[in-house]
Amino acid sequence: MESASQEGDLGLFLPGRLIDEALAQDEQQLCLDEICAPKSGSANYDMNAQQFKVEHITSALPAAFREPPDRGFMRHGVLPEIRHLWRSFESDIILWRYDDPRAHEVIEYRGVTQHVVSLAVARPKQFMTGVDYFLVISTPVEVSLHALRFAPGSDRLMPLARTPYTVATDDVVVSAIASHSNSGRIFLGGNDGCIHEFQYFHNEASWFRPAKRSRKSVVKWTFQSRLPAFLKKVTEVLFGPTESITQLVVDADRGLLFALSSCSSISVFQIPVAQETMATCDLAPLSHLCSLSTHSLSNEVARIRAQHYPGLSPSNGQGLGGFGVGTVPGTSQLGYRQKLVKLLPLSRSQGGSVLLCVVAEDGTRIFLRGVTGWAHRLSSSSLNEPNKMSTASTGDSAFGSGRGTSGSSPQISGLAVYHVRFLDVSCPGLRVRDAIDVFGNTLLLAQICSHTGVKDLAGRLWGAGNRVQTTLEHTEGDVMLALSDDLRAVAQRQSRGRSPWLAMPLGLAEHASVISLDRSSAACQVMAVADFSSRLPQALELLYDSAPSNGIILPVSGLSELAKGQLLPSPRLLLVSNLGIHVLTKIQPLDVLRQSILKRDMPHLRDFAQQYTQEQMCAMCFQILTTTSSSPLQQTEVGSRLAAARNGVSRMAASGGTAAVQRKAAFGMPGYRSQLQQQQQRSLEPLASLSPWWSEHDEAMMLANTEQLVLNPQLAVEMGFVQAWPSLDARTTQFGSALGHSIQVQEIHRVSGRLRGLCLYLSRILRPLWLTSIMTVTWPPQSSEIGRSKRRRDDWWPPAPEPPPTLQGSHWRCTWSKTQRLHLHCLLHKLGLTLDRIRNAGSMALRSSASDSLQDGALAGKLSFFVQTAMDGLAFLDLVASRAEILSTSPCPQDVLVRFSQLTFRDLVCQPEARKILQQLMRGGIVICRQLHANCPQLFSVVDLEVQEACELLNVAQESMGAGRSGRSMVDTAQLSQLVQRALRTLKRHAAKVNLEEVAAQLRMIGAYKGLIGLCAHVARARDPRDESLHFQDPTSSRVQQLHYARLECYQVVLELLDDLLARAQRYNASSGAAVIGMAPALLSGLGKGGPTSDGMAGGAPFLEVPELLPFPVADADAMRLLDAFLRHCLEGQSFSADELFHFCILKWTLQRELPVYRYNSPYLKGFLERHAKDRPDLLCHYFQHRRRWAEACDAYVALARASGVRSSQERCVFLQSAAVCAQMP
Repeated sequence: MESASQEGDLGLFLPGRLIDEALAQDEQQLCLDEICAPKSGSANYDMNAQQFKVEHITSALPAAFREPPDRGFMRHGVLPEIRHLWRSFESDIILWRYDDPRAHEVIEYRGVTQHVVSLAVARPKQFMTGVDYFLVISTPVEVSLHALRFAPGSDRLMPLARTPYTVATDDVVVSAIASHSNSGRIFLGGNDGCIHEFQYFHNEASWFRPAKRSRKSVVKWTFQSRLPAFLKKVTEVLFGPTESITQLVVDADRGLLFALSSCSSISVFQIPVAQETMATCDLAPLSHLCSLSTHSLSNEVARIRAQHYPGLSPSNGQGLGGFGVGTVPGTSQLGYRQKLVKLLPLSRSQGGSVLLCVVAEDGTRIFLRGVTGWAHRLSSSSLNEPNKMSTASTGDSAFGSGRGTSGSSPQISGLAVYHVRFLDVSCPGLRVRDAIDVFGNTLLLAQICSHTGVKDLAGRLWGAGNRVQTTLEHTEGDVMLALSDDLRAVAQRQSRGRSPWLAMPLGLAEHASVISLDRSSAACQVMAVADFSSRLPQALELLYDSAPSNGIILPVSGLSELAKGQLLPSPRLLLVSNLGIHVLTKIQPLDVLRQSILKRDMPHLRDFAQQYTQEQMCAMCFQILTTTSSSPLQQTEVGSRLAAARNGVSRMAASGGTAAVQRKAAFGMPGYRSQLQQQQQRSLEPLASLSPWWSEHDEAMMLANTEQLVLNPQLAVEMGFVQAWPSLDARTTQFGSALGHSIQVQEIHRVSGRLRGLCLYLSRILRPLWLTSIMTVTWPPQSSEIGRSKRRRDDWWPPAPEPPPTLQGSHWRCTWSKTQRLHLHCLLHKLGLTLDRIRNAGSMALRSSASDSLQDGALAGKLSFFVQTAMDGLAFLDLVASRAEILSTSPCPQDVLVRFSQLTFRDLVCQPEARKILQQLMRGGIVICRQLHANCPQLFSVVDLEVQEACELLNVAQESMGAGRSGRSMVDTAQLSQLVQRALRTLKRHAAKVNLEEVAAQLRMIGAYKGLIGLCAHVARARDPRDESLHFQDPTSSRVQQLHYARLECYQVVLELLDDLLARAQRYNASSGAAVIGMAPALLSGLGKGGPTSDGMAGGAPFLEVPELLPFPVADADAMRLLDAFLRHCLEGQSFSADELFHFCILKWTLQRELPVYRYNSPYLKGFLERHAKDRPDLLCHYFQHRRRWAEACDAYVALARASGVRSSQERCVFLQSAAVCAQMP
């Protein structure tokens, strides 16, 4: 049983390593700074696949949301933070919750007296309580904050309330509002080109002025804004209108604020870390990093466009306009410049060093990269290119850090054009009005001018033939252009060259399509486009947005759409127009695969496997098998067809086998058996799967076809699922060569694409847990007195170690909530059932065709065991979470709790050392052993349970012995001995699981010396069952040395016991008046004393039967005879006669302590004296003499007398006399 447990622990290393590889594989994305060529352009798009599925929900908008007959001043927009659309009519605001478009849930609000100019949502600052969001409303005279609160437990808005936080606009129209999601800071952009920050605080009182709750601070100002009103009008007449701010956008990840002006210039500001308090608002001001003028930007884009399209230079010699596009009828060639319409910040995983995507009016996307000070000086001095950027005062903020200032980090000093994506060669009739980025999908809201030929646009823009032309012939007004990453390129990049026959796309591979809303003759006028993806519960949103604090891996939400599409809902967009409400649903590769599997389109499935790689396709197949559920009747209908398709592979019976699978669907742990929790599992099923557009029969057929595709050997070979690729294992194998040299080889397993896909899907489920600490601990602050002593001059290295955290007063909690753990347990349980169904489908189902590869069946068994262990880990967290409040006051050692706080979920599942920590927690009373075994059988097996119960029996015996010594109760020695023997039998049976250090202390306190010696021998045998430490080929082998040390560690416990008895005997002899010089004669005379035995050997004194329990502490007067009895028990007992190393250790100890070793009848004594007692040759003579082997003793004495090492003639005479005595013996 111990070997099976050890094999189970070793079997978790390979699945854990494969999970690590799968996690690293999903980290590979189409990062712009890696796949796009710098300072160049591209315009390659794929138009063969449809990207979005358009669904017309309703044609009627809410009555309060429609345009009134008189219209008046009207504005509208989207509030994605609260999932509401807003529309204002003069000063009236209409909020429409678009979660359910058919339910017209509308809120009318009249909180201002002037007409509304702009509106946004901001998170409240830390000191605000009772407010979920602030609604920032801008009017011509003021900007005010209005409290937004949701009903408890729902996302329904309660009535809005105006707050006292208001600032005046000073006759400036605030056209742009942005907020920082982390700190809650609000920024305002006006039509005078200035940027202000709306600061509000709890109280700001002084002696000379009354308390003020809000104010407006300047972030950026212009010269015209400081002029009086009369001079402003004069400058507008002379120099034209003032440059206004059209958009403000915050990159919360990097801590940057981007501003776009009406003249298409871009400014960048650094947002430092907020350091606000309850009473005031001490916020560091923003620092202006750099600006990019429209002239520099247009010149660089024109240069790149001329480089990309060298044959399109204008023939009239007038040159290119802004961004190099031709002129449009009705515009002036000399004054025309292309306009920038939207700034889209890019995340680190998406852009890398590319910070921003700028969308121009003609659909061109310009990717801007941040330039550090050193890099910018290098480019401007050495390259001397025309794209020199105008830099302003560079603040002291760290570029891209998002954490405020840092003197050692590089500083951004400019923006440079990194890459340009052109939408068309020359399309003056297309005017982009807005853009939105949802999960990496960019949608452009564009307008087609009436003078533009539709067929010319379709042919020149996309070259997609009649399909797009037919779409655009019925379109007037607004159209939607969808641009998204080609997930096939993502899959090929993540495969790391496993499909060399496929050509990798150069540059950024994207899909592009025109989304048709309606074929009616009415012109489409789009009012708003909003993210309409299905919302997960808040607990799951936090789960998939979270990542380890050390930033080792990305969260699920930061992965590519190919990976997170298996756990998160598909991207959906709500489009509101005069034609009604449309829902655009992104078509995922999983949807295409479902259709092909349902239709059994084998050519398309083969193409799908080649394009998306076999492992990605298998991951999707396992997702279908896990998330698709069918009733037993439907499985019975397809059972016979599936059995026939598997070429004779055995399958479970349609009725009994299916019922068994359904019965196994209930959780096997007591903590998950209740019907209420099963209902919670159903409510928390992953929302990544789309709504079932297929019937129940189609669902059953899809399940059957998917199983056939994955398990059928012929189909698996045809699809390439069995093609194996190497995967390194963490273990190393050591063996000896023919010449005796030690060779260490790292094992290499070849894993098929089918199981790599399984590991991919499993890694995506475990990603939020894998490298995250299972417990979140808030340690109490350290005392300020520590470290106050003055450091000496030479006391600078090494630095003093940090003091250990204080356990008292710490606050413990599980990192994941009960809802999150239950959701992940549900996913793992479904995957485990799928693996069980696959393994039970037949022995030929998961067998690799390659002879040198690891069989899929064996690895599937390891992965199934791994899934069960991960489920047990979640169940263990449930047990600990319910008792987390007692961890700070538990009797567990402090170092154990500190190590427990540092455990990650990977350590809990894969590392055997974590099991020892669990056992120590159990001994400290954190969890109960039987409860732990019932809920976590893989983490705490039956063997662990029995060992722990044996340790508890020893605790009971120890308490009884203590009560008997103190006189509180009577001790039944016979019953106590039976109790100890029962515990010892269990410990010897499971010696490999015994913590010898702790058990030895218990047994010594009880007085079970005899049982302790036997247990040490059993533990040593369990650690080295094949005696590799004795019969070795290479003594320098690390494994041999480790095994030798492991066995000596067990024997050291026995030697410490003998040392204790010897010390007591010496102390008794010294107290009795005997001289203690080396060894007392009385002690020597009392050891090994006796007459000859029947076989002619001196057997010593009558054998003293060692008692099972000794009084503790042992009396000094009894120590001598007990020492002799235990030495005879170890050296002459039949239980240890086969353990040569044990005898060697006892004999060596006896020799070192100058005890008469020759008087004990060990079978290894003669060889020991001949090899290891050469400095005491007289011991071998005594050995023969004591056993009455007179002839051999005579020869030994004569040889000793003739030896050159004899010091004097007197000593030689003594040896010869002893030889003569032996010769005279019969």
